[in-house]
Amino acid sequence: MFFFSNQINLHQQKCPKKAVECPVTGCRRIMMKEDYSRHISEAAASHYNLQSAEIQRLRRAIHDKVKDLR
Repeated sequence: MFFFSNQINLHQQKCPKKAVECPVTGCRRIMMKEDYSRHISEAAASHYNLQSAEIQRLRRAIHDKVKDLR
C-alpha cells in the first residue's frame, strides 16, 4: 500500500492516537489526542489550582515591575 507524503502529513495532524500535551501551565500531562476532552474534564480542579497559582505569580511579577519603576 502506498501513501503520499501529503496523506501522511494529513493523518499525523488528525490522528486520534497522536500525543498531545496539556496546554495548562504546570500540568505537564501528555495524552493521546482522543483522551484530551476527558483529561480536561477530569483535571478541572487541579487545573483551577494550577491556573490560580500562575495568576498569583504573574500578579507578583507585575507588582515588582511597577515597584521598580517608582
